[in-house]
Amino acid sequence: MIQGQTIFIDFDGTIIDASQRLYTLHLDIVNEAGFHTSYSKETYMALKRMKIPEAEIISFIAEPKKREFYLEQREKRIEEWKYLAQDTLFPWSKTALEQLRQHNTIILCTQRKNSALLFRQLLYLGIQDVFHDQIISFDKKAETIKQHPWFEKEKSLIVGDTEVDIETGKVLGIKTIAVASGMRNEEFLRKLKPDFVMKDISEVLFL
Repeated sequence: MIQGQTIFIDFDGTIIDASQRLYTLHLDIVNEAGFHTSYSKETYMALKRMKIPEAEIISFIAEPKKREFYLEQREKRIEEWKYLAQDTLFPWSKTALEQLRQHNTIILCTQRKNSALLFRQLLYLGIQDVFHDQIISFDKKAETIKQHPWFEKEKSLIVGDTEVDIETGKVLGIKTIAVASGMRNEEFLRKLKPDFVMKDISEVLFL
């Protein structure tokens, strides 16, 4: 197991399964806007995992005015508690985090906008005591991590499930671990050339 590292870990898709939240919100807005059809959860999430933009995903099922309404509503409501409450911990997340914490410093690093709802969700999921600290940075992730008191280039790594996490690690010059359990599939992640691609966060224990 890795030891003595500061591990910056992304939240959505890395630790929690956000797919039901995203799909429920998709269905709610589709129904409110009166789209002529909607995607199945499997199809919708497959498109998301290939990093197809949301605007393109809905372009096949709605005319321009309804697309605009959809995108505005999605941005506005994606962090409402009624949707956040549908997120679930991946089965391996809590155990992996607790074991990593024994020998490392664990920093939750997320681009959430609402810190109060983030802390409420950590309590709701029972993982509020797993992290040594939390970083909430919506638009300057690399800069915020670099300024963190526990950041040390030679002893830090980042674990995440999207291109943002991998790019952040490369900007900082630290090792990047991509997990394919979340919002991007393994094929997409490998093209970004992280240091490691893993099935899920539990495999980090075997580094």
